[in-house]
Amino acid sequence: MVDPVQRVSLPYCFNGIIGRNLQFLDVLKNASRIADTRATVLIEGESGTGKELIARAIHDASSRAGKPLICINCGAVPENLLESEFFGYEKGAFTGASKSYKGKFEAADGGTLFLDEVDEMPLCLQVKFLRVLQRGEITPLGTHEIRHSDVRVIAATNRNLKLFVDEGRFRHDLYYRLNVVYLHLPSLRERKEDLPSLIERFLYQFCEQFNKNPLKLNKSTETLLMEYNYPGNIRELENIIQRAVLLCETDEVLPEHLPCEFYNVGEADQRPTSLTFSEAREQFERVYFEKVLSESKGVIRGAARRAGLDYKNFYMKLKCYGINPYGFKEKGESKSG
Repeated sequence: MVDPVQRVSLPYCFNGIIGRNLQFLDVLKNASRIADTRATVLIEGESGTGKELIARAIHDASSRAGKPLICINCGAVPENLLESEFFGYEKGAFTGASKSYKGKFEAADGGTLFLDEVDEMPLCLQVKFLRVLQRGEITPLGTHEIRHSDVRVIAATNRNLKLFVDEGRFRHDLYYRLNVVYLHLPSLRERKEDLPSLIERFLYQFCEQFNKNPLKLNKSTETLLMEYNYPGNIRELENIIQRAVLLCETDEVLPEHLPCEFYNVGEADQRPTSLTFSEAREQFERVYFEKVLSESKGVIRGAARRAGLDYKNFYMKLKCYGINPYGFKEKGESKSG
């Protein structure tokens, strides 16, 4: 039987997004299955993992593709303006309202509304938002008129929204209304088998954009890029490749074209160079899972949250590596005593 961690899957493409990583492949397949439905979607993942990219792919693969896709960052709009941004207002509704304004729900009618950083939505607005999702009814500020809007909502967050619900910072009824389809995007360090194709795509993209001849990676550069952990995920990788293309004056990208944080990667990493990629990944993951279990004192759900994985995936990883979480619980309790 093939170890699921070491198995290399065939690439899968959904609306131009390609992946080999098993977790990411599941995301793409599920996104494809639900794209042409009315179901609300909740996307969780670290910053830079491509949540908006997935939302756009879902919209473009649906029958709503000919209608607007409107994106709004709930954390970027001042709290006192969020309600008017969503629902609009009539002329004279408040000081400075010199003309009527169509809110995002009306503007996105027939299309999709993408809510980024949905965890930043204030509780007072969540009640009104829930009504829209339930009945499709909106009431602009300054009027009692009820209007209807047919909008598909996709929400995203880089936090654990269920934890916010448990802490009373997000309404449980709105959470379950949004969480009809749940997609968890793995970090780039969890899907390093996708790095070569991502690097190749960005190299081609920026060479085209800056009118440069095609570039290739120096062997040392390739090694550094594969070993780096990318705390900023795909967005960071994109910026790194853009920088390298701009600085490169030959036909080969050298280590000197990478940011300074790359220069210490090789020195700090003492793993034997004889390891295969799968062996090195297994070694890294085993140490990583043991570390987060130790930090959470053997509490699996807590460790899964720290790792940014859902409980089921995290538990399967532990079983795969034969890691016993109860041993870490004892260690944690003895340390605290």
